[in-house]
Amino acid sequence: TVFHYATKPNFTVENEAQIQQAPNVDFNTAPPAAPAPASPPAPAQPAPQPQAPAQHPAPGH
Repeated sequence: TVFHYATKPNFTVENEAQIQQAPNVDFNTAPPAAPAPASPPAPAQPAPQPQAPAQHPAPGH
């Protein structure tokens, strides 16, 4: 080595040629039907508004 750097480790795998192949994808098969929901979702309810504390007049006024 010219610059005295340590060599990097070699991260190879034994089945490199096998894992470089693209997977076989068949778009002609129908996907399984998704199960229908048992009941329609309930409509969202608005969050309750926090109640402001009642303002009491100061005693003596």
